[in-house]
Amino acid sequence: MSSIASAEVPPVPPAGPLGVVGAMGMGWRLLKSDFWRLWLLALALNLILVAGVMVGQCLGVVPIIGACFSSIVSMAIGIFVQPALMAGLFFAIRQKIDGAGVRLDNLFAAFRWRYWESVVGGLPALVIGFGVGLLMLLMAGAGYLIVMAISDGDPEHLSRLFRDWDDPTPYILIGVGVLALLLLILVATLLQLFLIFIFLAVWDFPGKFWVPIATSLRLVRGHFWSVLGLVVLFGLIGMGAFLVAAVPGGALAGAGALAQTDWSQPPVRFFVLLGIGFLLFLAAELVLMCGLSVWYHSSLIYLYRSWRGQPLVQPVTFPWQAAPPPPG
Repeated sequence: MSSIASAEVPPVPPAGPLGVVGAMGMGWRLLKSDFWRLWLLALALNLILVAGVMVGQCLGVVPIIGACFSSIVSMAIGIFVQPALMAGLFFAIRQKIDGAGVRLDNLFAAFRWRYWESVVGGLPALVIGFGVGLLMLLMAGAGYLIVMAISDGDPEHLSRLFRDWDDPTPYILIGVGVLALLLLILVATLLQLFLIFIFLAVWDFPGKFWVPIATSLRLVRGHFWSVLGLVVLFGLIGMGAFLVAAVPGGALAGAGALAQTDWSQPPVRFFVLLGIGFLLFLAAELVLMCGLSVWYHSSLIYLYRSWRGQPLVQPVTFPWQAAPPPPG
């Protein structure tokens, strides 16, 4: 361990692969040790990405070519900005785990030291997203052709088919389409799981563009159910955090509705309380979700190091240094 390691760094557990619950526990202790600085990292990342999306949306209002510009900006952010930011978030949290301080500029470290590795690492997710979008378009086109075939191209005939409950064909087709869409989303989600360690692995393999992808595939293949369990657990925690964040806003909106006894008059008090409640919801959501993001990514770092046979806490390294290889 580094000589400058903080006393707040979680202890190293006994030798052996780390479990999901153990990694989550260590990630939670790390988050508590410096919550607001770590939270600021996740907030900055999300604000940058949201700002990029807003720029793309603003360009979309330009007549004729606006939609094209908006799509180009969104695609450019997904290819050239977001992967490096994700790698930077992993690096910043990794530095904290190893005992260094939390620095906001570490969020941008990949732009200088692992930029093209991060860009290449983001390509598989883009390919999956593009493939899903293409398949959805094909499914929509196939559905349209089938509808036209069973209705003979007559809208009135199609309307009669849906009104006629004795003919289950339209409803069977709708059910098959919905199931196919859900299956497609499920498969895409499972494929994304295999990419979960890429932006962390880029820091261990400088200049090796495909090795981080292969490393992530190998780790997830060997610990698939653990990775799936981690994602499901954090998904459930995220749903709970959303509901908790909605409580203050819902309470104020309810209080405003109860206080408005005469709805024939402009409900000023109701809308004021509703606006305040919405702002409280946004504030709580930002605090909870950004904190949850750091917790999730720090848990991934602990699992990654454990499954690769690395020490969970390592000497503080610089971006141009590769991490120590696994023992043996």
